[in-house]
Order: sequence, then structure tokens, then C-alpha cells
Amino acid sequence: MRILNTVWSNKALIYILLVTALFTSSCSEKKADIKWDVADIVAAKTQPESSIKANIYVDATTSMAGFASNRDSVYNSFLNDLEGAIIAGWKNANIGFYKFGTKAKELTREQFRTFSTPSFYAEPGIFEKTNIDSVIDAMDSKQVNIVVTDLFQSDGDVNAMIKSIKEGCFAKGIYMGILGIKSDYSGKIYDAKVPSFPFKSEKGNEETYRPFYVLIFGDKNNIEHLFEQLKASKGVKENNFVLISKYIVNKFAVSLTKDKTSKDLNINGQEDKRYYKQFNFTLKEGGREGVMIADITFEKIAKAADISDKAINISALRKFAAKGQAAPKNGEESNDITVKELRVANGNKISAKLSVTPGDQPGMYSYLVYVQPSQVNGYIPPKWIDDFSSDNPTPKHDANKTLNLKPFIEGLLNANAAVAQPKIVQMIINIKKL
Repeated sequence: MRILNTVWSNKALIYILLVTALFTSSCSEKKADIKWDVADIVAAKTQPESSIKANIYVDATTSMAGFASNRDSVYNSFLNDLEGAIIAGWKNANIGFYKFGTKAKELTREQFRTFSTPSFYAEPGIFEKTNIDSVIDAMDSKQVNIVVTDLFQSDGDVNAMIKSIKEGCFAKGIYMGILGIKSDYSGKIYDAKVPSFPFKSEKGNEETYRPFYVLIFGDKNNIEHLFEQLKASKGVKENNFVLISKYIVNKFAVSLTKDKTSKDLNINGQEDKRYYKQFNFTLKEGGREGVMIADITFEKIAKAADISDKAINISALRKFAAKGQAAPKNGEESNDITVKELRVANGNKISAKLSVTPGDQPGMYSYLVYVQPSQVNGYIPPKWIDDFSSDNPTPKHDANKTLNLKPFIEGLLNANAAVAQPKIVQMIINIKKL
């Protein structure tokens, strides 16, 4: 009897384990709920607040001293104007002043005003290395943070800096504007792939000027507002600025019609909602597929990077409600919608043929559809980035260009795309399957 119990117990244990494994496997295959997010994909145009907290961080490492060597340099002129630009933009501006390198150090206004002297760039414990983490850690979306630096970075520095900005800024809703300014320069360039070397610009010859960069972190509207104030400063050019945020369009329009070959699909109407357009269709009993034509036009934010024609994705979340049932609050990832054809024209028009194959069960199938750039190489950096960048500056080649600027900007665009997932268009497609 004891033996029979032992045998039965072993069989029971195996049975329980098999059932548990099957249950666990079944649960693991269930798609996770995803928020049905129809928030505005177009940034609201708002007036700036009357008050702002602004922080100015100046890279005080050794190579930056070359920008300050001429008291009348474009660099010195820009820093002279920066405080005034902030004050002009906001009625009440509380401005903090810092220098940074190996670490960040808060300054009085009088200490900050010594940025045109060699000693500003020779402080032990600061001048040795550009460590942007010391600045990123203090970022706040309610503030405007301005970082002035030459962005001279090795391959390893590029990846580390992108990671730091992705996690410390983009993931927290803090966005970024990048302004490139060419200035006369006389100093030593460090951290290139060759030993450090001296470089001096030719007086009055902008082709020989070396660029520095103004990184503006904060809310999109505050970034754009500050840039407008800075445009009057010496050396600032309208086109040498790129904005990286969760918004890439000022407006969009979309129409959705059934393809003439789609005999089982009928359109029942469309509705203009606050942040999206909704299209309602019926799929006849026994129908398996509906084919639709989407025609989209959009106006890109002027300062945002261009969208690559070859890297536009269309994705969808799905909700299903059987007859007499309420739809769930959230959606799930769905492959019901596939793209048969996609064409882009003039950089602002998209035409796509979409195939929709709902499940077999009758009921209401709702799809939240996003049209957006790919998270990898979905954007094209502006031309000035190419002009300012080099993969190997040497004394005889690209001496005044910035090491790894282009891969840095491309990495930032990819990082923001992964976190913020900017969208060109969003729409809801409802299909009532009979």
C-alpha cells in the first residue's frame, strides 16, 4: 500500500508539473496590455511663463581656452549676450552660473564674467576632462539649462554621453536644442585621434573658424523661445540649430478610403476628434480582409531633423469587443494591419495601402494606428552637422572640425525616438465585423 501511494504520488506530481507548465506557457503567450494613448502629438503653442529658472554651464576644460584667447571673439561675444537674452525672454529670470569639466562648480556672476581669461580654463579638478554627467544630473524640465561646450568626444565618450542624455533627459521629458556657432580660435586641440595640436584661425576668415555648441535643455516651447532671443547674437545662424523633442509636426491631415478591390469592406463615416481622426468601417460576414488607402499630409516642425523617406513605420494597437460587451480600457500589440505599399512625396506627403485582417469572431475591432519615423535611422541630421563634423581631425585635415559630431547627433535622434516615440499621424480605425 505504501508502494502504491508512492507511485500514485509520483504520477500526481508529474501531472501537476505538466499542468503548471502548460498554464505558465499559456500565460506567457498572452499579449501585455498597452496604454491606449491618444494624447496630442502636436505641441500646443503657448506663451512663455513670466518667470524662469535658467542655469548656464560653461565647459572650462583646456581646449575651450582657445575660443576665449581673443577678447573680441565670437565666443566671448556670445557669452556676453547670453545673460541678456535670457532676461529679454522672461520678465523674471533667476539665473545660475556654473563652470564644468571633471566636475561642475557653481559660480557667482562676477566669477562667471571671467570666462574670457585663461585662468577660467585652468582650474585643477575641472580642466582635465569634460564630464557632462556632472551637468545632466541637475536637469529639470521646468528650467532652462544652457551648456556651452566644444563637444569634442572620442568614440567611447559619444556613446556614454548619448546614454547619459537619454536616461537623464529624454526619459524624464526634458528635451534638447543644439546650436552650432563658429568662432575664431587660437589654442590647442585635445582628444583627437592624433596627439594634441595647436590651431589658429585666420582673422576674418570664417572658413577657418572652429565651432562651439550651445546645448539647451528643457521644455520644447522654452527651448524655442530662448533660441528666438539668441538669434540676434553674433555668430548665430538661423539654420545651424536642431530641435530634438517628442514633437515633430505642427499639424497633420489624413484621409482613409477603401481600396476599390476590397469588396467586403464598407466605410460608415469618419469623425474629427480632438487629437486624432476616427474612421468607421463594416466588414461583411465571412469577409477576411479589408484594404484601405491612407493619404497623409503633414507640416514638420521647422527646426526638427528631417524625416527619412526610407524609415517610416506604421504600427497598431488593437481592442476587441464581442457583441454586447464593452471594449477594454487598454490595447494590445497587433499584426492585423500590414503595409502593402508606402510612398513619400515632397517630404510631407505619405500614401499607404493598408491591409486589415481582424480575427474570425464577429464584433468590434478597434485599432489605434501610429505613423512615425523608425527608432533607428528614422531622421536625417541637418546639413550643417555634416559641415561641422569630422571622423578624424588632424593638423592637416579638418583641423577646425568637431570629432564625431555627426554620430553624436544621430545617436541622440535615435535615443529620443526610442524613448519619446515622436509621431507624424495618429488615427483610430473601427471595423465592425458581421
